[in-house]
Amino acid sequence: MDTDLPRLRLPCKFLKISVGDFTPKMKFWDNRAMNHYENAEEFRLACRYSEARELYERALSAGHDPAECHLGLGHVLRMEGSFAESLKHYEAALEDTSDRELRTDALLGKALAQRGMCRHNLAIPILKEIRRECESEDDEEGLAYTLWALGGAYRIAGKFKKGLNILHQALALYRYLDDRQGITYTNCALGGIYRILGDYDSSFNHYTSANREALKRDDLFGVSYSYCGLGNTFRMRNSMDMALNNFYRAQEGYRILKDRVSYAYTIWAMGTVYKIQGEKEKATDKFKECDGLFEATGDSRGKIYARTGMAEAGVRGIDLDELVSLAEEYTLPWEELIVRTLKVVLEGLSTGDLDQSYAEFETLWRPDSLPLNIP
Repeated sequence: MDTDLPRLRLPCKFLKISVGDFTPKMKFWDNRAMNHYENAEEFRLACRYSEARELYERALSAGHDPAECHLGLGHVLRMEGSFAESLKHYEAALEDTSDRELRTDALLGKALAQRGMCRHNLAIPILKEIRRECESEDDEEGLAYTLWALGGAYRIAGKFKKGLNILHQALALYRYLDDRQGITYTNCALGGIYRILGDYDSSFNHYTSANREALKRDDLFGVSYSYCGLGNTFRMRNSMDMALNNFYRAQEGYRILKDRVSYAYTIWAMGTVYKIQGEKEKATDKFKECDGLFEATGDSRGKIYARTGMAEAGVRGIDLDELVSLAEEYTLPWEELIVRTLKVVLEGLSTGDLDQSYAEFETLWRPDSLPLNIP
């Protein structure tokens, strides 16, 4: 994700480019396969994923190195939110090469795709393996990125303090390397965990720092990422108009980038604001929209939030027991807690036995439980 990390060939979200006016420079070679591959790389770096995908496939058919083509296809499909398909290409890349650097790239992509599908228990061991390799090779750039990815995986796994510690390590290393883009995205990740932990001042400061840096560098993804984070922090501070203002800005950026995953979570957040404001129809529309996107990308965590939101907004037919099972299947402890809490409250309201409902609520939310600030 950063042109300063060529060995890992990191995906577009860390590239030091602005997407808006970027047009790839087409390269023409005598070798048609190389021509297709080089042009595919240019399109991928410009976040023009459909064009890149087509050219990687042409390069593969024309005889270019299969591992490199499958790796590129894995990156493009993952960035589009097609995690299951991207995994197939990462596995193919691993089968087609013994090159250490290519294998590291494919393993990293595989871990990120697993993380995107909420399979953090599979992603974390891979990322820890890559971390050890980077440390043994004194690869500080690769290590910084791997720490960023690992911190994010721990967050999804509900291990917030461990994620916080690792992200601070990543931030320190990015600062040492003076990698402004790495600093930006790590600040965004830290803003998210601090918000979950209820430290809204720290969350706001990290997101604001990221937003200023991204705006300075015309980094569309960084700008969108930080606006979405600021929106969620304003939401938790009960500043709903400010929250919506930031969400609309993030939504537009993600729409331009065609980032279905980040766009879906932004739509969920907007629905949550509408729900809090009592605009149930608007909220339901947003929750249904993001639910369709989460279904398409295979994001089980996102589906839990979308459908929980619909249930809270009064949509009938939402099977909360099914959502509990989904959270258990993917080892999502805080999401499971949220669904169980909603189930208890709704059952209490339907039966009128609120005393029993409150007793169960106190059992679920122990004194050391985190505030309900996820995702």
